[in-house]
Amino acid sequence: MGFLSPKKESFRFKRIIATALFLTILDGFILGLPVFGLAISSLILVACAIASIMFIFSKREFSKLYAVKGFIYLCACVCIVGVYRLNTFVGKKNAHRIVSAIEIYKSDKGVYPAKLSDLAPEYMSGIPVCAYRLSGRQYRYFYTDSYHYLMWVEMPPFGRRMYDFQDKEWRYID
Repeated sequence: MGFLSPKKESFRFKRIIATALFLTILDGFILGLPVFGLAISSLILVACAIASIMFIFSKREFSKLYAVKGFIYLCACVCIVGVYRLNTFVGKKNAHRIVSAIEIYKSDKGVYPAKLSDLAPEYMSGIPVCAYRLSGRQYRYFYTDSYHYLMWVEMPPFGRRMYDFQDKEWRYID
């Protein structure tokens, strides 16, 4: 015995899944920072857990509904954090590849490249992106006679990481 018709329940779960998917895409691929969607998904997850426990003895149908809804938002939280960690991993891996290519370029030619595109195609097939998101996807290379830096955004809008070729170390700008 359900509390809604199967058609209405199906629509409700489609809406829940669409909302969880939207929050995952928003945080993981658009904003690139697990804050907004993760916070909302976490709050809904906690509310669903509390509601599921409250109804476990009195109205089992409600308890099951909230448990499933909570599970969907738990999956959204895991996906949001997973996408963020994937982007961080990809950014670090590609940054180390670019640093290596720049160092090889310098050892071969005696000077640092003037721009990242000078590395392709001889030292790299192309310049990779630092993350699979809409904001802060590109590496930036700063070169003058006195300094050489590679920078990328780990956590938009801040969280910029910079490699100093003179000191041979990574540091955060902000």
